[in-house]
Amino acid sequence: MTPEQRVKALEHIEKKLAAKAEKKGKDLYCKVSSMYSGNRYYLFRYKRLHDVRIVYAPPESIGNYGEKSITGCGPVIPVISRFYGLMYQRIM
Repeated sequence: MTPEQRVKALEHIEKKLAAKAEKKGKDLYCKVSSMYSGNRYYLFRYKRLHDVRIVYAPPESIGNYGEKSITGCGPVIPVISRFYGLMYQRIM
């Protein structure tokens, strides 16, 4: 078997195994990868997530400056923070 034939045969088998594994579940993406210089082959299965929702509440200390709390009424200005994204800070 020539090296080109070997590569084509391996690609064919990899595609066949991946297609068979993808049929087992809905929203699966499967891939066969070679490891250790082609001495071992592993089948990786990935689940596609279509609806991901992240919920985050910043710590209470974010809104407290000393004894004053910024939860009262008053004008607000948008502040872009590196850690917390877009927040609104009240003008003191």
